[in-house]
Amino acid sequence: MKRYTNMAAAELLALTDEQVEDLVRIELMVEGIEPVEMPEKPSLSDVGIVESEIGFVVGGLIFEKEDDALEKYDWTIGRRFKWFEPIVEKTPTKTMAFKQADVMRVSKVLQDNERKSDPYARAQNDYSEYLRKSGDKRNGVWGAVNNARKAIQELNAAKAVYAEYLRLADGDEETAKRFFVKTYAKDEDLVKQVFGGTGGPEPVEMPNTPQPVDLVF
Repeated sequence: MKRYTNMAAAELLALTDEQVEDLVRIELMVEGIEPVEMPEKPSLSDVGIVESEIGFVVGGLIFEKEDDALEKYDWTIGRRFKWFEPIVEKTPTKTMAFKQADVMRVSKVLQDNERKSDPYARAQNDYSEYLRKSGDKRNGVWGAVNNARKAIQELNAAKAVYAEYLRLADGDEETAKRFFVKTYAKDEDLVKQVFGGTGGPEPVEMPNTPQPVDLVF
């Protein structure tokens, strides 16, 4: 296939979604970006424990009791002397944790889950990096195709408007054209296309099967 940058608007318009994806693959091939499949999330065992311990965070420290958190003191440093002074903060933030006994009881299951999760996390990072590298290429291809599709939709819509103006003008082409030009005064290129001028894509039927073309770089 051709690279999308070497395709006319009508060619881009005629592409199926699968052909567009092929164009994306070609761009990744040209850039030397290795394809990475989305990793499959591992099946982890249910450990059956929940966070039931409540703590209160203030000044970066965690307290069992909210009153203790509110009474937190810290060192204040002077030139030669130090003294305790209350830290003025907002209401302590509540946080949750597991009970130590619960964690120790299911520690083997947790370790097994970790062994399954670590490779997945690395694979997920690799996949995220691939998406980052390939994103610009994918957006470039699909952006060009979507622009071509949008342009032909606008052209066909404008032709439908002209047909309606012609009907309302009882078939008088000069009158219909005059009002059409007035309506689309800000888009001269579209007016030229409607009346057979060049400068944009012509309506093309979407193919039912892929149409192979030569690979051009």
